[in-house]
Amino acid sequence: MKRLNRNLTVLIAGIFLCLLPLSRILGFAAEPERIQPPELKRLLDSGAKVVVVDVRSEREFREAHIPDALSIPLAQLEMRHTELPKEGLIAFY
Repeated sequence: MKRLNRNLTVLIAGIFLCLLPLSRILGFAAEPERIQPPELKRLLDSGAKVVVVDVRSEREFREAHIPDALSIPLAQLEMRHTELPKEGLIAFY
């Protein structure tokens, strides 16, 4: 359990959100807002409706991930973008 908590802490500390290339793939007109890991944690802890998408490899996802995150590896994102909600906050890491 300690190892998983440490992995999640490292994972959360390494989050990067809404990469510009992702915005081009998904057709955003403007650059998405970037937030820092503590802000994402605050949103998740508050119960805000946030869809968290883990764009790492499936192996990395299996090793550790944010609870309830979707696994859509970056190479598959363009093909699987229809799995994402059309409205609301989506956090990519």
